[in-house]
Amino acid sequence: MHAVKPFAQALFSFCTVEEYKKRLFTPELCKKSSTVFEDAVAWLLSLIGFSVVQLRNFEKLRVRETGYERGSIDMIAHRENECMLLIDCDTSVLDVKKLGYLDEVREYLSSFIMNKHQVPRVISVLISPREYNEPSNDLNLMIMGKSQIERIFAEAMKGNSDEARRIIGNW
Repeated sequence: MHAVKPFAQALFSFCTVEEYKKRLFTPELCKKSSTVFEDAVAWLLSLIGFSVVQLRNFEKLRVRETGYERGSIDMIAHRENECMLLIDCDTSVLDVKKLGYLDEVREYLSSFIMNKHQVPRVISVLISPREYNEPSNDLNLMIMGKSQIERIFAEAMKGNSDEARRIIGNW
């Protein structure tokens, strides 16, 4: 599989495609698997046109006035005038409580991020290298497992960033 975009070609000059795929699809084979997976997801989102900020050491969202913790996420990904993704990367089994916390973060941030036209769309995304067969019915909450990541990766390697982004947000 050959990367066709200059950004991907530059990235894979530093980290081989094989090593990257290991980090993205089987991070448990690496030391610090959760950090390795989070980095791999951030790289993938960057490759398909998102601006990404990882929140290491700042994952918890607390309401400043009250100190109430709304939830936590690992990173924020944004495409201007399109969407903002609030992402939690998880290498363990699906935790239903985590989905609730993700939704709380989305609800809180949406209240002042989206304009009157509901732009940018704010979506919570749980991403895991495990296979999840039960997608969310909520348009504001995506659960992405191995097969979705594989499809996004394949489109990214073909240079089809628009198609790769559609897999995430159904837009």
